[in-house]
Amino acid sequence: MLQPLLPAPGNTAGRGGRPEKHCRRIILEAILYLVRGGIAWRQLSVEFPSVGTVYAIFVRWIRGGVWQRILDTLRDRLRVRAGKDRCPTSAIIDSQTVPVADTGPDPAGVG
Repeated sequence: MLQPLLPAPGNTAGRGGRPEKHCRRIILEAILYLVRGGIAWRQLSVEFPSVGTVYAIFVRWIRGGVWQRILDTLRDRLRVRAGKDRCPTSAIIDSQTVPVADTGPDPAGVG
């Protein structure tokens, strides 16, 4: 499902260049491994390509708008599957309560 959303390898886009060393699926799995685990780049498992390789491709995909395209496509598919219009017509903005600084008045009126 995601393969058509990824950019074409440089050597197949008519610009020349050498073939990619690593399968795009492996690169994508490495990035998702990091995200799912909430781990640092340096903790990338040895079963994946080197951290430098994965990070360089990740940044290239950011600059090329690949992640935004993936996000938009997945959101649209999920909305359609749920029986909603592909494009949302409204949004909810949520905010957090921010604690008062130590120098501010006590909100409970105790101190």
